[in-house]
Parts: sequence; C-alpha cells; structure tokens
Amino acid sequence: MARASSQTSEHGLSPLTATRAALDHRWMGLSRDFSALLELDRGEVLVEPEYQSEGVWAGLIGTASERIERNKGGTHSVVPLMKLSHGINAWLGFNEVWNMDKGPRPFTFRHIGLTVHFGFVGDPVKPQIFRAEWSGIRDWNGAGLSFQSAGAGHPHWQFDLFETLRETFVKKQTDFSSDESDLVEDFAKASADSDVMSLTSLATIERMHFASAEPWWIGQATDIKPIHQNAPDAEVGLTRWVSACIKYLKQELIHCQFRTS
Repeated sequence: MARASSQTSEHGLSPLTATRAALDHRWMGLSRDFSALLELDRGEVLVEPEYQSEGVWAGLIGTASERIERNKGGTHSVVPLMKLSHGINAWLGFNEVWNMDKGPRPFTFRHIGLTVHFGFVGDPVKPQIFRAEWSGIRDWNGAGLSFQSAGAGHPHWQFDLFETLRETFVKKQTDFSSDESDLVEDFAKASADSDVMSLTSLATIERMHFASAEPWWIGQATDIKPIHQNAPDAEVGLTRWVSACIKYLKQELIHCQFRTS
C-alpha cells in the first residue's frame, strides 16, 4: 500500500512541467545516454514513450531488452547493466511518468525510477533486488503541493530482495499445494513461532524509503522543507540523476559476489 503524501508545506518549490516537443526530445537524448552508459549498440536499447490521455509513460525497449515480471504485478523490459559472476547479469529497468494537465506546458513530472534485477540471458526469471526512485512535487490529493509518501526522502532507494524471496517461497510451495489459503496460514503460523532470523526474513523492508540526498550535517533542515526531500527543477537534472545513478550502480555492483559455499 502506498504511503500518504507528505503534509509538509513546500514553500518555494513548484512542479516540473514540459511540452510535448520537449519530452520527445528528451526520449531521444535518453536513448543515446542509455546506449553509451550501458555500452550497447544503437537499437539494442531505446526509450519508448506511450502517450495516453492521462499522460505519458516511458520505458525501455530494444534488441537487448527482455520482458519480465516486476514485484507487485505488472511487467516491464530490462536491459543488461553489467556482468556479475557465475554467468549472472545485473539487469536494469527504467520508467518515467508525466501526467497530462492544462496550459502551455501541459505535462507535469510525476515519477522516475531505475530497478535492478539479477538473472541469466534469456531466462524470464530475473528477481527484483532494489530500485532508485524520485517522485516530483505536485498536488497529489487536492490539498496543495506536496511530496508523495509522508516524510520519505526524495530521491530515495528501496530494497526489494526480502519481498522477492518471500514471494518466491510462497509460489514454490503453492505449486505443491491444493489449497493456497491453508499454505499461507500455515506459513504465517510457523513463522510466528520461529527465531529472529526467520522473522527478519518477513520484514517489509521494501516499504522503507532510504534517502539518497540527505546532507543533514550541514544543518539547514527546517520544518518547512526537510533537507532530505528534493524536487527536480529541470529536465536536465533528471537526466543527470539517471546517468549518475547508473554509473554508481556499476561501480558498486562490482563488489557483489555469489557465495557458493
């Protein structure tokens, strides 16, 4: 369940808006950026927008992309991010959403996200590991400008591995059970009686937002604008965020190893 929008007054901030022409130019530029950052040839990765009456949704396509299932349902395309070990790749998903409003710049920025999965080439099973997300400031619920998710950091990281493992466990057990409801009930009962390690595996870490821009040490946070909540003020800022996140992910994923014993 999504958390409520922040009730904090965002004095001095305004939503990021754009024209259709500016967004079309953006998708072409992002396609070039993804190709360069991921070291993929032209056509192996492209940003594809889908315009509808409510707004535009952009994701990845291309000959290097593979369609997989996300946690919480739905599918999206991912492309190779980098090789890890034991033949496993890290895979990258991307989504960006702008809502349609009115005025000379009718598109209002809503959300951008990068999702990391692990998996083999050609295998539809690619577990969702973590994601980097940034929601814009806008009138989410008719109560004025605010950030989505009360008090959460923007932009932020969210970690999905526990959720992925739980869903995989339940699905595997369901394949051998004639009554899924009994399985879930028994699983919950057994977990309640187990030790701290088993209970920890059930923790809803995926609902927590870990701020990725939080210079609290400089002492400028106020009740009006917490310093860990930031809104993009230009499309170029979103592009820089995507590029920097991908470079940082590749830097850190080098340290990810798979223990076999």
